[in-house]
Amino acid sequence: MTVAPENAVPLRWSRHARRIGTGYFRELVVFSRKQPSRLAERYRDMLTSVELPLTNLS
Repeated sequence: MTVAPENAVPLRWSRHARRIGTGYFRELVVFSRKQPSRLAERYRDMLTSVELPLTNLS
């Protein structure tokens, strides 16, 4: 089982896909062993600048 956007599911598998309600949120963690590239830093900054409602899964 996996969670994927609807447009990522090949048409021949679409009959096996199911909707998951109003939304799905997941906490992301960023880790790098070496200094990330400027592009990677900009991507991280973009992701962390967006305020998303987090759900309490406990």
